[in-house]
Amino acid sequence: MRYASQPVGLLASASVLAFICAGSAAAQTTDASRSAAEVTELVVTAQKRAENVQDVPMSVAAISAQDLGARGGASVTDLQTLVPGLQLNRSLRASTPYIRGVGSPSAAPGEEGSSAVYIDGVYLNNLNANVFTFNNVARVEVLKGPQGTLFGRNSLGGMIQVITREPSETPEADMSVSLANYQTVEAKLYVTGPIVPNVTADFAFIKRTQFDGYGMNITTGKDIFDGDEYGMRTKWVWRAGEDTRVTLLGDYTAAKDTSGASGFRGPQKSSNGFSALSDFYDIQQNFEPFQKHVNGGVALKVEHELGPVRVQNLTAVRGLKSFLRIEGDNSPQDQIEIDNTVRERAVTNEFQLQSAADSEIQWVGGLYYLFDHWQVRPFKTRGTIFGAASNFTDRYTFMTLNSYAGFAQATAPVPGLADTRMTGGIRRTSDRRSLGSYQRSNIPAQNLAARGDHVTYKSTTYHASLDHDFAEDVMGYVSYSTGFKGGIYNLSGNFTDGAVEPQTAKQFEVGLKSTLLDSRLLLNVALFHTDQKGLQLRRRAPAGNVQLLNAAAGVSKGIDVDFQAVPTASLKIQGGFEVLRAKYTDFRNAPVYLANPTAGAGANPIPTGWSCIGPTASPNGYTECMADMSGTPMIQSPRFTGNLGAIYTIETHNGSLDLGLNYNYTGRQYFSFGRIAPQKAYSLVSGQVAWTAPGDRWTVTLWGKNLTDTQYHYALGIAARGLTGNPAPPRTFGVTLSGRFGG
Repeated sequence: MRYASQPVGLLASASVLAFICAGSAAAQTTDASRSAAEVTELVVTAQKRAENVQDVPMSVAAISAQDLGARGGASVTDLQTLVPGLQLNRSLRASTPYIRGVGSPSAAPGEEGSSAVYIDGVYLNNLNANVFTFNNVARVEVLKGPQGTLFGRNSLGGMIQVITREPSETPEADMSVSLANYQTVEAKLYVTGPIVPNVTADFAFIKRTQFDGYGMNITTGKDIFDGDEYGMRTKWVWRAGEDTRVTLLGDYTAAKDTSGASGFRGPQKSSNGFSALSDFYDIQQNFEPFQKHVNGGVALKVEHELGPVRVQNLTAVRGLKSFLRIEGDNSPQDQIEIDNTVRERAVTNEFQLQSAADSEIQWVGGLYYLFDHWQVRPFKTRGTIFGAASNFTDRYTFMTLNSYAGFAQATAPVPGLADTRMTGGIRRTSDRRSLGSYQRSNIPAQNLAARGDHVTYKSTTYHASLDHDFAEDVMGYVSYSTGFKGGIYNLSGNFTDGAVEPQTAKQFEVGLKSTLLDSRLLLNVALFHTDQKGLQLRRRAPAGNVQLLNAAAGVSKGIDVDFQAVPTASLKIQGGFEVLRAKYTDFRNAPVYLANPTAGAGANPIPTGWSCIGPTASPNGYTECMADMSGTPMIQSPRFTGNLGAIYTIETHNGSLDLGLNYNYTGRQYFSFGRIAPQKAYSLVSGQVAWTAPGDRWTVTLWGKNLTDTQYHYALGIAARGLTGNPAPPRTFGVTLSGRFGG
């Protein structure tokens, strides 16, 4: 608790204050005003059926669109400042979700991640597609813990589910223009309305350009950490009859940015003699690394009421094309340049049968299929590290996945026990991956003949829970869930290594959900214990390539607390925290690094039992070693995370003022094994002041993120030449003009 005492005290004080305020306000308000001062209890689909979030026997963080905007949630990566226990670290353009210490740090081609992202029920299997800006969102649901039954695809840690707005029968339009520092311009548009009888549609558009970068490449004198993106999304709903509904969805995103750049940190120096960077956001490389990609897809959902049974089928087709160019050596020397062009296409289909909404026994069952095909052609490495600037190595790899699953889950009252329900679910998954690859080079030793391989993994995952209503608005539950993530080939590393083994998770959870003080206080608490086996991890080899590996086992356990208080109709307080203990219980022969020098005066002695390679030529770099890291903290698993936010509305004769403030604390965490490459604890503060003119048509918002200008990293890495870091954005602020029409 060394890192958590101050934040825990802050949040505990806020909880007590919320109780006092809610109780005091409840004693003074009239019945007429009481209904306006209640907590927001959202309807969610965490169990593939619509139900109050407080009735779901699992940990679910549900955030409405209004709360997202008021607390600075503009994109997926902002969610970690609103949901304790959720880490969304960036790896180039992609985001790698971690929930309760369960996740995968790799965003290499072909990697799906260990915590899934869905939008309108469509699985985003490509990690490069899960970073997008919110524009037409109705709510976001973050499910914590393995979702191996109903959302079984790679959801060991949990899942993020984004639900977009429904098209309206009444014509509406929302639009906004934002100006921010770093010469950033953003425009958003959302329009909806009827098209023909029984058909409604909407269209969402966003365009954002940042002309001025956060930092500079001091070798070339050009900006770094800037970018440009635009995206479109549409939803069409056809009510084909009283019992039939057809929904067509489409989206497209294009982006180019340099957010994946990194530079040497700390006192390390390279063998080429240049020093660690003096400015946090500067790099020193012989070109500006960047990534550009386009991705999108279409989906068709058909729903039909067939007497007491609801039938649903959701088919989606998605694709991505990406080009990446990075410096493998993070230096101004032309030693390692890495280029790759990635193409991916995927098809998913889920057929589902479900009981009627008023059925005493709620059940759902179905079949799921995923086809996924990746091409990396070529993965290029070149530079003087191979002996001459003209030397190169090109690798061509292809990977195909065919995944089949059948699932079923049911909830029923327990005979003889009033207000008690039991839930049981099961899923059977079969994954078959195929690999094809070859490598050519003008260095004979680097040539590799064509190779083909395939692996098949099968797994049965299940879920069981028991929940009981102790009072009208107090529900307790116990649950046991399992999750599975199949093995995968490394498309950007040494493909001759074969596939890494599957990763599995088992979690036991005990929770209490309550709505108290005349619905003015919502308080949820959950205790959890998660066992993992075959953890899929990565390390970066000296040549810059990513290598995948398995850790034998790990455990994470802790407590989740979240609350929402409404002392008055004008004030809403939200917050929560997670205390987490996550460690590797069996991780022998782990790749770790030892700071040089390893010999001579002031030597860094090699610990007993470590097997090291080196030292390297870099006098202030690192030597790679193999060691037993059992008992050490898991990466990207801070011991404490918490947030506290408030939204206050002031009504006047000249319109209304909405004040929003959010505080987030993330404890110390590690990005490399063996307590190396620590990210110090940091706090982030965001806020906004919005004035809405009379008539609720025009709004002007002054907003800011990272108001304290905290310096922290999306990721830290260690290689032979030193410690590198990918910095997160500094303080940003701006003004937004919004207009609403129709409705």
